[in-house]
Amino acid sequence: MSEPARSEGFFVRRRTQREHQDALDTLARLFDEIDMWHERVHVTRQVEPHSHADIANQLSEPFQASHGANYLLLTAVDHLHAVRTLMGQAQAQHIFAPYSLIRAALETASAGLWILADDSPRETAIRALRLESINLAEVSKAYETVQGTDADTTHRRAILDDAIVRNGFQRENIKGRAPGSLKIIQAACEAFDAGTTPVLMWQMCSAATHGRNWISGFLTMMDAQDDLQSKIIAGRLTSDEQGIVLAMYAACDLVRRLFRVQMRRYTKHAHTGESFMSPQLVLPQTGLFLPSRRM
Repeated sequence: MSEPARSEGFFVRRRTQREHQDALDTLARLFDEIDMWHERVHVTRQVEPHSHADIANQLSEPFQASHGANYLLLTAVDHLHAVRTLMGQAQAQHIFAPYSLIRAALETASAGLWILADDSPRETAIRALRLESINLAEVSKAYETVQGTDADTTHRRAILDDAIVRNGFQRENIKGRAPGSLKIIQAACEAFDAGTTPVLMWQMCSAATHGRNWISGFLTMMDAQDDLQSKIIAGRLTSDEQGIVLAMYAACDLVRRLFRVQMRRYTKHAHTGESFMSPQLVLPQTGLFLPSRRM
């Protein structure tokens, strides 16, 4: 990354033409991938009978876990496609706006991964219902804002309560304090070995979204002059395409992982000979008495 340069009251942070072009080339490749995703998410992925997702769907009926994961994936790709349209087609490179879109993609892709992370369909159902509980709490607050009635929300809350009782779920596991976006992103990254980069990028994108200026030296470029007297810097704050690349790369990484885990969870896996080569299996050792085949 280019380092800030200071001399005689000037503060300049620029990228070389090579750095600029490398960033644009990387974005072009990501945009091509996002275009493919944009086509895929509009075709509903079928859940095979007796698969992980099918069992979770039955436990979370009628708030089917797979529907929640699909919706989150659609949301993530939609926001990334908006960045692609903004920069790739409109040829507009705003200073802060792309980070708001990327932040949304990081959050929603992480939430989808979080729902599907556990190998237990029961846990998948619990997490899907937990997000539904958050939805109901938020829509109730929206009704309160306009002093409206929320008969539909009351009905949906009763259905949620029925699902909790019907399956013997612990109420506090679903209706307890909701995990924040940061906790969900951290949990998703840990579960899928995604590292800490998506977490850091979410924090930076959130700062850009909320007007926090601590990210100015990380996500923006500066070409300015300080007269060292007036305490006013005259110059221009510009977008940094390398910062956009880093944030986009992190978001796309999570979306790729969500596509892959969906494929695993939505498919019924038959037992094959390969399962007997699993290192987790305990193999017979010398000294054990094994049945012998009589001729």
